[in-house]
Amino acid sequence: MLEGIESKLAAMAGSISRLAATVETRLSNSEMGPNLSTLDMKGPLKQSGTPDNLPPLEVIMAAADLYFEHCHNRPYSLFHEVSFKAKLAMGQVPRALVFAILASAARYPSTTPLRNGPEAIASYAIESWKALVLPWNGIEDRMGISIVQTILLLAIIDYTDGKAQGSWIKVGLAIRIIQDFGLMREPDAWLSVTEQEERRRVFWSFYICDKLMSCGREKPLAMLDEACKVRLPSGEDEFRSEKPWRPTATLDEVNGEMGGVKSTQLSPFAMSVRIASVLGQCTRYTLGEQGASAQEVQAPWSPTSRLSTIHANLLQIESDFRLNIPLAEIVRQENSNKDGSIDAHKVAPLIFSRTLFHLCHCLLRHPIMFRRRLLNYQGQAPLSFLVHSMDTCRSHAQALVNLMQEVKQMSCPSISSVGDPFYGYCVTVAATIHALFLHSSDPAIAEDARACLDASLQLLEGLAKLWRSTSFMVTRLRSLRTNSARFAPFLHPSTRPDVLGQIDVTDIVEALDYGRLSTPLSKTSWDAFNPSNIPSPVYDDLLNLFPLGYTRPIVPTISDSLESLPTESWSTFPAPQPWLDDLNL
Repeated sequence: MLEGIESKLAAMAGSISRLAATVETRLSNSEMGPNLSTLDMKGPLKQSGTPDNLPPLEVIMAAADLYFEHCHNRPYSLFHEVSFKAKLAMGQVPRALVFAILASAARYPSTTPLRNGPEAIASYAIESWKALVLPWNGIEDRMGISIVQTILLLAIIDYTDGKAQGSWIKVGLAIRIIQDFGLMREPDAWLSVTEQEERRRVFWSFYICDKLMSCGREKPLAMLDEACKVRLPSGEDEFRSEKPWRPTATLDEVNGEMGGVKSTQLSPFAMSVRIASVLGQCTRYTLGEQGASAQEVQAPWSPTSRLSTIHANLLQIESDFRLNIPLAEIVRQENSNKDGSIDAHKVAPLIFSRTLFHLCHCLLRHPIMFRRRLLNYQGQAPLSFLVHSMDTCRSHAQALVNLMQEVKQMSCPSISSVGDPFYGYCVTVAATIHALFLHSSDPAIAEDARACLDASLQLLEGLAKLWRSTSFMVTRLRSLRTNSARFAPFLHPSTRPDVLGQIDVTDIVEALDYGRLSTPLSKTSWDAFNPSNIPSPVYDDLLNLFPLGYTRPIVPTISDSLESLPTESWSTFPAPQPWLDDLNL
């Protein structure tokens, strides 16, 4: 037996030697594809197709138009439109970013020659990953911004395609790149005002993204408020003007109302940042691990409790941002063009801010999570406190759905489509509350809940036409609605918080977890699961480390002989093995 093992080891050693020789030969092959050291991030864009698989320039420019129509400020602001389009026309945008723009724009139907639909999105995203070189050894100034812009666009595509875990990891990587690049502090004064503001907006876009993707358990924030020293975004008019404007406040100044700075002075995009900051607090309070700090052991109704502090912040925001004024009135008075049409780039952050505001209240006082939190407190909760909390939560859940319906009726296609998948999460959270109140003893409340739940499902089904992840939310919500009677006892303030079993609690927690909502309920088998066409980011990044053409290889087993592998297998690889995508990386 020992001799047999030795002979097999000798055969393996010979195979490895021949494999190494083959790799060395391939490395010297002049026809080898682009690799980590030779890849040019700034190849020019030509009027016709190029060897880099880029479509003609007119298609790329059409994609840029679609991107700014449907994606800019919804909720992320990554580019100065005029400058970015000029760079595109001159071929000064890295290929990875060009393909990411194409992939983002391909989601929306148009009359342009741009290919659209899931296959086009996947194809462009794969090409973008091929061209992207991650800066393991530091960042060059000329490509630092483009790298993180590209990663965020691709992370959004992955997240909405059901790969929330891998997308969260990628955003975390990009945040480290941002920190290394120095975007957490004010840009250098020698940059133009447009470049300075673009850098601020890229930073705050990642800040918002971090807050949204952290809406769930075991998703700690990567960007802490106290470490964010860059000034808040300016107004859209100032950004467009490319002229110097008065410096804006910092997040510290606004959160602490220091130095006379008021939230009323913020731009709509800065308002989104301010409310996203409070959303992070609400998420940690409701879904985060509940520690034993001095505030944690206090009664929630105490004026110094975490709940009271967060609620005070929301009251201040409600006052400063004039959230009591109907959205349509603000749009008509302040955010319309000269011809009376809606300025979508100004209105989109207003809608997003209002939606986050209602979401904060829904999470902060969610009937089940809020009542279970009382298990940490040994005393008896005042009945009036519980009733007020439930009424507040139900009111904001209803207001959130009404806001989404109001937006859908706006005479602006790019706004009425409610073009971001996070709105699906917001609607789902509100819908879980409506599902509970289906069983209210008050017929009027039960009927309102039924109407809001029906409207929520319609909104989600509309979003699912653009965003695959939203279809998973529809499935979960229908299941929750069918089985919602088990939560009915929580509508009575005297019900003990511990009556629910662990399975019931898990169902509610997952319905409030953005990452879980954005992934399929289960993957029991490869045949039963409709796999994503988007490449696995971790697997593909590992491939980028090898000096071979960017492709997905056949992984030979020890028993395979080197001679049995076709020589073409090193340059033309087939699709990945199913288990790789099952990892959801």
